[in-house]
Amino acid sequence: MRKSNIIVLAFFILTGMPTPRLQSQTPRASSVSAYKLTEIKVTGTKRYTPDQIVAFSGLRRGENVSEENFKDIVQRLGETGMFTNVAYSFSFSPTGTKVEFQLADNDKLVPVEFDNFVWFSDQALIEKMQKYVPLFRGEMPISGNLPDKVTEALQFVLAERGLEKARVEVNRHGDEEAGTIDRVIYSISGTSIRIRNIEFPGAGATELPLLTRAAQRAQGGDYERSKLRIFARLDLTPIYLREGKLRAKFGEAQAKIVHETPDEVEVDAVLPVEEGREYKLSRIEWSGNIVFPTAQLSKGIHQQPDQTVNAVQLSDDLDAIKPLYQSRGYMKAVVTPQLDLNDADGTASYKLEVKEGDQYRMGDVEIEGLDEKSSAHIREAWTLHQGEPYDSTYVKRFLKDTGDLLPPSIKWGVTIHEDLNEKEKTVDVTVRFKPKAAT
Repeated sequence: MRKSNIIVLAFFILTGMPTPRLQSQTPRASSVSAYKLTEIKVTGTKRYTPDQIVAFSGLRRGENVSEENFKDIVQRLGETGMFTNVAYSFSFSPTGTKVEFQLADNDKLVPVEFDNFVWFSDQALIEKMQKYVPLFRGEMPISGNLPDKVTEALQFVLAERGLEKARVEVNRHGDEEAGTIDRVIYSISGTSIRIRNIEFPGAGATELPLLTRAAQRAQGGDYERSKLRIFARLDLTPIYLREGKLRAKFGEAQAKIVHETPDEVEVDAVLPVEEGREYKLSRIEWSGNIVFPTAQLSKGIHQQPDQTVNAVQLSDDLDAIKPLYQSRGYMKAVVTPQLDLNDADGTASYKLEVKEGDQYRMGDVEIEGLDEKSSAHIREAWTLHQGEPYDSTYVKRFLKDTGDLLPPSIKWGVTIHEDLNEKEKTVDVTVRFKPKAAT
């Protein structure tokens, strides 16, 4: 009885993507049946089923195969970027050929977003694309050819729907050179997709008119989910934050087509919202402040215990504290709020952490745009001397008090530039004067 002949593993490493190498020579077959594929085995991957890998390979049991077929499959699997390692082994005997693919999944994948494919849900679009890109499941690596394959597949899907003018574009969001891509966004150009109206399922009777009024700014604009996400965060969420609904959350935008021509599509955007409950303030605690006492800082906070939390007002109040610190030379002082929500009694507490940073002192002052005589008068009047704690409010007060030193026949525009010297902890100030155009 003749023993089976075994070929040892051929490894494919994703990062270098070298040509797979066999570790021994292929023995000769004694009959045509030795090349007939009788068994396909897939191990190692947890992301895909064996049937999915077999479908990608194109192999079929009962067909004649050669070693070149296996090399080609290994190459194609590796080029997708979905695996960190790909290897195979095969054996053949008088009864036929058996092959095994050993795969290690690439865990460094990023989500894929479809920005304005308004004709399909995300899941329906992914399912349609699997006819062209069987391994695509809604995530992809930042390297490999899968991003380009998905682009091609999306173009095919659009063509099937008769959208011949539409072109698929891909944007890797993040810093590609630094390798910090956090998602891949696919969008359509060449076809105008406009917003007619925005609906807010889940919105209450109190908030709906406010949301509808705010949504008017987006009506007539391009439908792009990425832009609507920003719009919801910056323009819509504050409506709830002012009313103490601190857990309010908007879902992903969906589109309903209301009118369509070959050149233009009009949609109603649907932005679902989960409003959540209203919270009242229980307490505010300060920490880290040394330059200013807590009592003085607290005077700048409008929010009082037992009131409905207005998170927008609190944010404005904290921003207003920065100039106070900068008037003492603490140019990088920040106040970071830490929010703690108690859902049991509907209260919110804040811990306000102050990081005062280093104190900066006055450096050089430069006066530009004036004649020599006027510049000298301005410099002479400047009383914030080098080495003194810097006061960011001084320059504006100075300009107000010294306006009579400027040539009176000219209306002046003034710009102020503060340059922080991190090494010396000083602030160099440049004051630029420029005549205003006559009206």
